[in-house]
Amino acid sequence: MTTSRPAVLFDIDGTLIDSNYFHTVAWWRALLDAGEDIAMSHIHHLIGMGFDQLLQELLGEEREGLADAHAEHGHPLQAAPAGLSRAFDLIERLDDSPLARLFS
Repeated sequence: MTTSRPAVLFDIDGTLIDSNYFHTVAWWRALLDAGEDIAMSHIHHLIGMGFDQLLQELLGEEREGLADAHAEHGHPLQAAPAGLSRAFDLIERLDDSPLARLFS
């Protein structure tokens, strides 16, 4: 038997954690490694797209190895992002809401 329960689902990256600038820097470095000098301002506004869409927008094509290079450059930055200023408040309010009591 299947039961339905209300739930709240959050994407952490860029929603609860402020990681957009770190992704921008990681893509910028990966692109530089591939010989592409693209301004960070052009990259930044595309963050949130899938990597295939981002590369299509920036280069007109997807290039093998760039997603891996992005991950490699992004790995050292992963410890740095902080929670968005009101993210904890939102989760705390949800925890105190009637919705949370349904799961208790």
